[in-house]
Amino acid sequence: MRSSLQKGFTLIELAIVLVILGLLAGGILVGQDLIKAAELRSQIEQFDNYDIAASTFRTKYNALPGDVASPSNFNLPAGGCTGASRGLGNGNGVIESSGSTALFSFVGEPLMFYAQLSSANLIADPIDTGATAVCTAGATTPSNTNIPSNKLRGGRIYPIGSGGLHYYLLSSIGATAATTGVFSAAPGDALTPTDAFNIDFKMDDGVPNAGNVRPINLGANADSVASAGEASPTDAGAATASATSCWLTTTPATYATTRTEVNCQLRIRASF
Repeated sequence: MRSSLQKGFTLIELAIVLVILGLLAGGILVGQDLIKAAELRSQIEQFDNYDIAASTFRTKYNALPGDVASPSNFNLPAGGCTGASRGLGNGNGVIESSGSTALFSFVGEPLMFYAQLSSANLIADPIDTGATAVCTAGATTPSNTNIPSNKLRGGRIYPIGSGGLHYYLLSSIGATAATTGVFSAAPGDALTPTDAFNIDFKMDDGVPNAGNVRPINLGANADSVASAGEASPTDAGAATASATSCWLTTTPATYATTRTEVNCQLRIRASF
């Protein structure tokens, strides 16, 4: 005769199950933190590697990558054109676009920056070193074969020269217009405020409106970092956190890390 009594879990057994579940949940959270930390380290290493490569290139060729006046003399890609005009590999020490005065004209020296680094075997990215006709205005779609993606959220790392200084812009970048070569839309956001803060904190001072790492809103037709708003600390900030604010103009200024939206782009000062 089968007993009608059913035996349940004891308190000890329930406690053991809860402990196991807690350990599993804690392990997942720790694992996610470790993955994020590894991505952050990889992103910072990417900047460091490009910076070291560009400095090594300048020592070897006495010019910045993309700005070599006679690249064929060194068996470097020339992109189909060189000369004394703006952004045509003129050896003036500034990485600049051709075809227009726009900072984000994706033609000329910025496009050849990575091609010449790759040709010199200083970076391992799968860059197309046979690119041609990039010194004239025309439609260009950024891809991993001409400008590397970042390690965090699929944006790209674009080299720019402005006011005698050089920067890497970490942003999302779309196609350029066929008639001008200028980006048909302003560079877009690529990071969350927490991403931006972590990069700033690890590489610089963690302060959004000071130092060598800053969030910035650069339009497609700006001709310099200053004219695009770098001179004003409020151009990329807001008084209160919102879906579009990367950082807060409080005192002291802080990143809007309570928000999870992708609403930041960074400019990072290069060492060269």
